[in-house]
Amino acid sequence: MGINKIAKHAKVKFEQCSSETVEDFVTRLLLEQFDYLYNDKETQGLIHWEISEKNDLLNSIARLRENKASQLFERIDKEIKSTEIDFRSVSALLVAGIYYLNLHHRVNDSTFCEIDINNPIDQQKLKQTISQIVHIALSTKRVS
Repeated sequence: MGINKIAKHAKVKFEQCSSETVEDFVTRLLLEQFDYLYNDKETQGLIHWEISEKNDLLNSIARLRENKASQLFERIDKEIKSTEIDFRSVSALLVAGIYYLNLHHRVNDSTFCEIDINNPIDQQKLKQTISQIVHIALSTKRVS
């Protein structure tokens, strides 16, 4: 579930991503998370359960996911020390958006902000926007 399951599914190991830029790696990870969550009803159910009910098992899974995310943020911190934008906040909003749009589609099968996640054109627009947000967040330089 989350970053662990996506990374495992994509056979990604953080230490093996040295040939990619951080921006490319993060973008790929988020886009794979989008696709995986869209296609995996079991994971959608787990996330829905996680945000709907207090549960020790799900809390431990969330802590593991956060530990894995911390490794990613450490790598990002080393490479983007001069950015003005808090990438943890950007990541939280992007992941929450990916979760919500996929759960909304699962439960309501309706549009959100006039976006139909089941429409390939709308999916592509969302993915392009994710890529653009990551690019802006990781390339905006701090003004001294």
